[in-house]
Amino acid sequence: MKRATLLLVALLLSGCGYKPISHYTKSITGESISTEVVMTLEDPERSVVVKDAINEAVLMRFQSRLAPQDRAASHLKVEPVSIVFEPMQRDAQGYIIYYRTRVTLKSTLQPRAKAVREYRTTGTYDFPIEPNSALSDALRFESVKNATLKALDELIANIAISKGTS
Repeated sequence: MKRATLLLVALLLSGCGYKPISHYTKSITGESISTEVVMTLEDPERSVVVKDAINEAVLMRFQSRLAPQDRAASHLKVEPVSIVFEPMQRDAQGYIIYYRTRVTLKSTLQPRAKAVREYRTTGTYDFPIEPNSALSDALRFESVKNATLKALDELIANIAISKGTS
């Protein structure tokens, strides 16, 4: 029964012309992308976390490969505009037990021989902490990475949408 259902879903998706979003973004970005992150002087460690998240997104979400700028089909420059930690919930004693990390990115995509496109995207990530404890660096970096990946998901959607409007 499960096989029949799975086969039916596969036939429906292939019959209706479904293509993953990476198909549309790849038609703009090409097979390879070089990345650049503008480092912030006040917090260079977070910029490194953002850079790692961008490289991961190129490989996993864009389904492209990383390449040096002179050999890449596209160049993606990302500047973290803001990285903010917002308290979301407090316990009965007033201690913060839930945070939201909000990452806003300004991205510039330069495909070879095509116009430069600028995007501004925001990603959020909510996470709990123990009452009456400090927000550790490890937890902060992990939340910045996850919020950055969500902002990059929004970027990918915007690139795919702009494919249809160009």
